[in-house]
Amino acid sequence: MLNQDKPQSDSNEQVLYLQIPDSKLAIRIWPGGLQYLGAYCLDLFDITKKIPVDTPNDFEFWNVPRPGGASSVMKLCSWQVAFASVPGWCILPGDEKYSVSEGSRIVLVRPGKVPFYFEIPSMPMETGGVPLPQPQATLPVLE
Repeated sequence: MLNQDKPQSDSNEQVLYLQIPDSKLAIRIWPGGLQYLGAYCLDLFDITKKIPVDTPNDFEFWNVPRPGGASSVMKLCSWQVAFASVPGWCILPGDEKYSVSEGSRIVLVRPGKVPFYFEIPSMPMETGGVPLPQPQATLPVLE
């Protein structure tokens, strides 16, 4: 079941925040029921007023592909912009949100500011309780 509704509480442990340098805004990231797609929702959040806000006209989010990856640089489009022409789609102030794949590298571009790069977290892999081996900084010992 999808639940991309925006989080209503600061106490939600699944909500992550990244403060944007030189700004009263933070990037807010939450699963939004998109885990089965390997994706998260994100929006902008005014940390002084403690409310979600729409993306200012001079802000742009861009996907930054990993070296050797199949994707290309692409500007992110919010759900509200993508579905603005759908009859009955109501866009209220502060409703704007984006969906992005786990592990994505994103850059926020603003005029007169240094680009702000960040990475969307990766979700824990469902393994049925079997622990996944982790790389080590030392050579393995043969038993």
